[in-house]
Amino acid sequence: AIEGERERQIELLEEGKAVVQETRRWDDNKESSYAMRSKEDAQDYRYFPEPDLGAIVVDEELLEELFLYTRLRGGAFPMECRKTAVLPPLWDALAEFYPQLDGAGIRPDLQFDREDMQVWASPEALGRVYRNLIANTLRHGGGGLTVSGGQGTVCFSNVLLPGVEHLFDRFYQGSPARGEGGAGLGLSIVRELMEQMGGRVSARIDGDILRIMLMFSPGPDSRAIPHEGDAPGGG
Repeated sequence: AIEGERERQIELLEEGKAVVQETRRWDDNKESSYAMRSKEDAQDYRYFPEPDLGAIVVDEELLEELFLYTRLRGGAFPMECRKTAVLPPLWDALAEFYPQLDGAGIRPDLQFDREDMQVWASPEALGRVYRNLIANTLRHGGGGLTVSGGQGTVCFSNVLLPGVEHLFDRFYQGSPARGEGGAGLGLSIVRELMEQMGGRVSARIDGDILRIMLMFSPGPDSRAIPHEGDAPGGG
């Protein structure tokens, strides 16, 4: 019933419709819900403030990430892949985060085999992957960011702050749980986007260096996705 209601509300929002406050009943036979009675405002629900509980501040970024992750898992995120240049969306993402990168003293080092490198990807999804990985560097990086590319693979490398290695355990396990600073959900979105583009993502920690490898599908006429061992190492 909960899953069915989630899908119903997502469909309404994507169609630009409002979600009406109402009591609904689930029909197991039809596998759908139907309205029982409407409730126009909060008073109808008999809401009462709890004096012992403080106010909850909603993190808009977290809500946006949760909504995107839900759409990805539900197959409701439209994605049209084509041969896409890897550098323009990376330049755009770096420009978007320039104030934060500059404030943190991070000067990105780009190391690509060729400037016209292309991969099989959705430009919009690729840009989101880049933004999530840059945000991850800002949250947990101890300085420096190297982005290298070649042979259908892009690698993000950065020094980790001491003691944060455990934050990436959920990512290795494929869990979307949100850890300290948002590592789990943001990287799980990266994983979902890459897999829906036909690619893969992997991560490893070498000493104090975190390396996240994006391995793209060569396209519909291809035979294989690059292996992790083919990824450029970065600095």
